[in-house]
Amino acid sequence: MPWTRLLDEGRQYAGDRAGLLARCRAEREELVLKPGVGYGGVGTVIGHETDDASWAEALERAAGGDAVVQRRVRPAPEPVVDAVTGRTEEWAANWGVFVDGEGYAGGFVRALRPGHGAVISFSNPGTRSSCVFTAD
Repeated sequence: MPWTRLLDEGRQYAGDRAGLLARCRAEREELVLKPGVGYGGVGTVIGHETDDASWAEALERAAGGDAVVQRRVRPAPEPVVDAVTGRTEEWAANWGVFVDGEGYAGGFVRALRPGHGAVISFSNPGTRSSCVFTAD
């Protein structure tokens, strides 16, 4: 899990909201700002895709709410086979698991071609996915 902090008046950062915001401004290129509630990466602000002024404004708008700031993750390339051409290309992937009352129930992957965006989610039209479920 990457470094993550709730922008909640500083309670997650030793009570020093100003220090947290200063750190976030200074480390903009290595951070992302995400809504605490939502789906598909909607509302996410990518630090390295944003200028200093826009980043500072986004932090101020988000502070005091339920937003989180998180260290940027650089996924390792994953080989993905194009179902139409049969060619294998390197994509960025986001892996996850399904669990139920019995424990592990399957897995999923969402993947995106490099350069097609920083958020691997279904709000990005280039994202592709697959999953597998287990059953007794």
